[in-house]
Parts: sequence; structure tokens; C-alpha cells
Amino acid sequence: MAIEDEIINISDLDIGTEILQTDKLLIETNSGTKLLDFKDFVIGIDNISFYHLISARGDVTDITDTETVIGHTGGAFELLTTGTALEHKPNYEDLKGTIELTKRNNEAVTQFASVSAAITQNTGDIQNILSTISRIQNSLETESYADFTPGKTIAVSVKRSYYSNNKIVGNGELYLNGSATLEILDDVQGVAPSTELIKIAPKLSTDEEAGTTKSVNFKVSNILSHTVNNSGLGIPFNRIDIDPRKSNFISVFSEAPFSMTYPSDGTYASSLISFSVYLKIHILTGTNNAVSLIPAWITKSASGGGGGVVREAFGTKRGDNLIFDFNFVDTVLPGETISLKYGVNGAHILPLSYFSGIRQS
Repeated sequence: MAIEDEIINISDLDIGTEILQTDKLLIETNSGTKLLDFKDFVIGIDNISFYHLISARGDVTDITDTETVIGHTGGAFELLTTGTALEHKPNYEDLKGTIELTKRNNEAVTQFASVSAAITQNTGDIQNILSTISRIQNSLETESYADFTPGKTIAVSVKRSYYSNNKIVGNGELYLNGSATLEILDDVQGVAPSTELIKIAPKLSTDEEAGTTKSVNFKVSNILSHTVNNSGLGIPFNRIDIDPRKSNFISVFSEAPFSMTYPSDGTYASSLISFSVYLKIHILTGTNNAVSLIPAWITKSASGGGGGVVREAFGTKRGDNLIFDFNFVDTVLPGETISLKYGVNGAHILPLSYFSGIRQS
């Protein structure tokens, strides 16, 4: 038989359909050609050319370092720190603390958002309380006198009496133009003296013109851009931070466009109101520079008419925006309406803009 007949090419071998652990691999080593059980064939990062496509950096056995953080409502959370090896591949156990703390913080933010309006409302009410306390303090520290009540009686006995020349009288009689020493008695012949002899005027703790100090504070703001559709009516806002209707149901109030009518039913007296304005207004594309010369203004009008502009301010140009930032204090009478206006239809009132009015006294 020729040698060529004994040659078997790999292509002549039967095609297998699987590799079992007991199957052999033929390998060439430094110490010769050997057989290797397939179960002993190890695949690692050094002999896989596409390792970077199927695996993240590192593995879970590298060094980790954690710190314990206490949540706002309690509970401890283990978080990885910068002391953790850069090559460490985190698993869920490593990230569990961060995930749970993030969920807890999200709940806290949601709860805070739900009470933020109440916090702001309370801030305004506190201003009214401080104003009332100041009036009470001034009243208590002011010298006052008590008056005898006409028609009331007092029981006394004469201890000494004198003639007009200050000569003492032994019989206890009282003399015209003379003087006497009297002693207060519990009663005279079983008749008790009046218990309403002296009258002390009340110290008012509320406004003299009003029977209550209900809050009329307001604050409105924009969390989204809002457009001036009618410059004659007022600037629109889309969030109410302090609603005057919650503490004074007589207040007539609208946030878009803004207007505020102060009560005229006796629950509100003429007061000093501190107004604060911050407006960020986007200048329309193609608008000329004359727009920067148009002010924002506050108007005040009575129910019977009259009134007008009480304060105006000009904006500072910042890129494509105008910034209006001003404060002032003015007296507002019962029944007067306050409006904040800007005379350009189509102007965009940007987020963070706000208008507030806090009662001072």
C-alpha cells in the first residue's frame, strides 16, 4: 500500500455535533504534543479577542469600600465610596443602598412639593402675627390711667379730718376746704361697696378700623413660560404660592392675568403693603430696541373708579431677556384693586418670575 493511501486529511473526518466533557483536544505545548480533556479547557480574558464586547470592566471580586448614610426619615444605607477599586464591577448588592436612598429622597421631594405652598402661606401669616404683636407691645408699654365709674359706691371711714387751716378735728367731721384721711371698708352696715368702681379701657390687639386681622397676603409665580395676550389686563402667572382667598374669603383674586381686590367688608383696614416684583421677560425675535424702553408698572384703582399707575420700573437687558427687579411699599385702601402690567402683547413671562404683596401694618 502506498503511503499516500494512509494519509487522512481533517476534511475526511466525520463531523461532530457536540463536545462532551470527556472529549479530547489536541494541543501543542512547550513540553510536547498532548491531549486535553475538554472539561479542563479554560476560557479567560486573555484568550478571548471580543472580551470588551461581552463584559463590563473588572469583576465583582475587586476591593470595595462603603459608608453608611442615614436617610431623612431614618434607615441606614450602604453606599460605595471613592475607596472602591476602579476595576470593581458593581452588582445589585453594591448598588442597593444607592437605589433605596434615591427612592426615599424622591418621596421626600414629592412631599416637600405638596407642602411648599403651605409653607409660603404660613410665611405671610407670620408677618401679620408679628405686626399684631408689635401693636400689642406698643399698647402695653404706653402709660394709661384708670377712671372711676360714675354712679358706683365706695365704703370708707374717716380716720382724721382737718379744718381749712389744717387743724385736726377730733369729732371726725369733714369740713369744706379741709382735708381728711380715709380708710377703705369691706362694707357699711352690711352693704358691700361696688366691685365696678374703676374702669380700665381695653387694649386693642387688632386694627382700629377692622374687627380682625385676616391675612391678605399673596404671591404668584411662573414655573412655565406664560404669554401676555392682553397687555391692558395684566401679566399672567401660572402658580399660586400664597392664596389670599384661603385666609380671607372676601378677597377677589386672579393669577392669569393677575389682579387682586382687597376686601371692603370690614375684615381689612387701610394698610401698608410691601410689594416685590421679579420679572424675566423674553424679547420677541425681530423686536426693535425700543421694547427695552417699555416699563412694567403697578396700577391701583378703587371700586368706584379713579386711581392709576403707582409704580413703574424699566428692565435691564440680558441677552434676549429683560429683567425687572424692584420693591416698594404703598398704602392700599379697602376695595382697591392692584394689577401688574407690561405693555407688549406676545411677550413671554419666563420661569422664576414672581409678584408678591405682604401686609406690613
